[in-house]
Amino acid sequence: MTKATTNSADKARQERVTPPHSIEAAEIALTSQTSALPGSSSQKIPASSKPHTGVWVALAICLLLVLAVIFVLPNFIANKNQTIAPLPEQALTPAPPVQANTDQQDLIARRQAQDVLARVKEQQQLLENKTVRAWAASEYDAALAGLPQGDLDYRQGLYAAALVVYSSVATDLKALVAQIEPRLKQILSDAKTALELGNAERALELFQLALTIEADNIVAKKGLARAKVLPEVMTHVAEGEQQLQAGAAEAALTAFNKALALDGEHPLPHSGQERAQQHIDNARYQSAMSEGFKQLNAGRYQGAITAFKQALAVAPQSADARSGLAQAQARQTHTGIERLLAQAQASEAQENWLDAVNSYRLALGRDSTVSESRVGEIRARTRAELDQNLDTILADPLRLASNSIYRQAEQLLSDARGIGNPGPKLIRQIDNLQQTLSAARIPVALTLQSDNATQVTLLKVGEFGTFQNKVIKLVPGRYVATGYRQGYRDVRIAFKVTSATEVDSLVVQVQCDETI
Repeated sequence: MTKATTNSADKARQERVTPPHSIEAAEIALTSQTSALPGSSSQKIPASSKPHTGVWVALAICLLLVLAVIFVLPNFIANKNQTIAPLPEQALTPAPPVQANTDQQDLIARRQAQDVLARVKEQQQLLENKTVRAWAASEYDAALAGLPQGDLDYRQGLYAAALVVYSSVATDLKALVAQIEPRLKQILSDAKTALELGNAERALELFQLALTIEADNIVAKKGLARAKVLPEVMTHVAEGEQQLQAGAAEAALTAFNKALALDGEHPLPHSGQERAQQHIDNARYQSAMSEGFKQLNAGRYQGAITAFKQALAVAPQSADARSGLAQAQARQTHTGIERLLAQAQASEAQENWLDAVNSYRLALGRDSTVSESRVGEIRARTRAELDQNLDTILADPLRLASNSIYRQAEQLLSDARGIGNPGPKLIRQIDNLQQTLSAARIPVALTLQSDNATQVTLLKVGEFGTFQNKVIKLVPGRYVATGYRQGYRDVRIAFKVTSATEVDSLVVQVQCDETI
């Protein structure tokens, strides 16, 4: 208890023991002889003589009156005083406190003391359940130090003094209850620090203490489980550090991973794992860079590109790896373009113009700024179109029967003759086209046979009416003859005329034979 609380309690005891202006009980000295009644003789009655019954009755009445004056009159006076209007302060004279008021105050103080004491017991039970002596023993003992005095005051009827003591104890206990949560947080924080420092014994002690305060605390339960495996974790960490110092990064990484498998939250194995992985990555990076430059100098550009990409996978921000990759890719592109250009030129020499076009386009896809690829692609594409058109005409010379197609073929022949340094294939195509064009304009004799009843028409040539035999001349081409006769089904005959066909063998019969 505080000094102020002690002084308050002492004052309450003093006021209770010696009330100011208290009404003292009348002092009545009861003896073994009876006083003479009024009007009686002053002489004593002989001891041997017996008084009459009326005398004893009178004495009893007198005794009752005396007791009434002592015990009843003060209460009567107090009740009367409560109904009297107060006089001005100057007119008042000090009056002794009434016994009834003192009893009422004691009753109130007693009830208040009981209520506060009940609250003290609740707080005390709560703190005991939270194992207060394990984390605040001295404060708890100091808070309870005043209880014996409060209990003593209460048993002695000094309820006001007991109330002061109990209230002080309740205040101190309330302060301890308020410290439960902060103390628990501090204990958990200290336990976590002990874990991180590898102090398993201290961590176990603190987490167990936390669980005695709050049995269902998830953090404490998890921390306790981690603390139990902490010695094994630290063993793996120590092994990992030794392997790192020996340069065995892979073995160190294995050890740190074992520690993390036991406790995935501990910072020490995490730190070790990162350092071990860094050693491994550095070794892989150096190996990949060395292999990349080796492949580059040997002209194996794809191998160099693969190696530099492996280095970048380990160290994405490495300027050296990026530079090496760029060199390898540039050389591969240049070499690839040179190879494609050589292929294109070889295809041109063989007059395989479509292959040449494809090679030039692949080269342009790798580097569109190479003028040789662009010029070669245009040249090869022009020759490929000419080659394809020549083959198309020569493959079907009968199309030359169309005047528009014939004119296109003549222009095509002129373009082909304008090519400088023509190859064997083009020379052959020019000769064949020239001969084909010449033959396409030489008429060929054709015999049409009918029955003198069928109307014969040669589409795009003319109508010939009815006849038995008719010889006409047609230039090479494809033709269609139709026949019409009343009452008979129409006929349609398609045939072709070539320059190689003999006159005697080229006969077309057109007549309607099927009746409707």
